[in-house]
Amino acid sequence: MRILRTESEEETINLGKKIGAKLGGGDLLLLKGDLGGGKTTISKGIAAGLGAKEEVTSPTFTIEQIYKGKNDICIFHYDFYRLSAGDITEFELLENLKNDKAVFLVEWPENLEADLPHERIEIILTFINKTVREIQIKTFGAKYKNFLEDI
Repeated sequence: MRILRTESEEETINLGKKIGAKLGGGDLLLLKGDLGGGKTTISKGIAAGLGAKEEVTSPTFTIEQIYKGKNDICIFHYDFYRLSAGDITEFELLENLKNDKAVFLVEWPENLEADLPHERIEIILTFINKTVREIQIKTFGAKYKNFLEDI
């Protein structure tokens, strides 16, 4: 586990870029934190680190956004804030997690966490003030044993 502190939106995006650059597909990232905590901001950096060229926006109302990354990686960005566990099943997230050419960024994963695979990355963002965030990164599973090095 690593606990980091970013002092600006730009620093949060840059941290996301470092994380994204280390991903290669078949990755699940759970993004947790309060409203306005920076989940979408760090997602912008993760997508950029994966080579996405599109502008990353919050999927709050669309529930799902899909971006193209380098090497044919597909980035699925979900926001399950307004959904119950039953509503989430229609997005076929659990079935799609086996796709090794995709990265899954899930904001508000609490309603389906019990059904998710053990091998994953959890990023917990804590709002300190308007620009400062404390960011806790936890990794689970053999795939991510050395993931936190150089972050």
